[in-house]
Amino acid sequence: MPWERGPLASGRPADAGQKGTENHVLQHQHLVGYLGSDAEQRETKSGAKYTVLSLATKRSWKNAQGEYESRTYWHRAVAWNRLAEFAATLKRGMHLQLVGELRTRVYEKEYGNRKKFTVKQHMCEIALQSILKLDRAEQAAEPAPDVDPSELPPEQPGVPSEDVPY
Repeated sequence: MPWERGPLASGRPADAGQKGTENHVLQHQHLVGYLGSDAEQRETKSGAKYTVLSLATKRSWKNAQGEYESRTYWHRAVAWNRLAEFAATLKRGMHLQLVGELRTRVYEKEYGNRKKFTVKQHMCEIALQSILKLDRAEQAAEPAPDVDPSELPPEQPGVPSEDVPY
């Protein structure tokens, strides 16, 4: 199937010799979007630190009337260890690319005031493997490197510099 791992460059199957990987399917997610809130650093009961990110992605399309419609999707992403330290510095509105594995977990939540009842909740989240900042604003804020005038291309004869469109 197209989503299953293919053979390696060596020609042998990618999962050859690995026990229990006969039906291994890649579940890596590549998401590009904007951070909906500041990164939230937390700690487990055992003391392990992790950071939770809320990423908004947008899908746009043209409907039958020729008008554009869009829908925003929210994704929960979790970074652990050293990546969590970096993720904790991220702020709301940053443009990011997140890469990770889709994971589902189950937890129980109590509801009700007088009569309490417990409900099993299922949550999908991305266990992050990498974060890439895509913000151009940060790049524009950095000073441009000094350019030596002798390194500039020479002006073309017969074309006044005012007429150059760039």
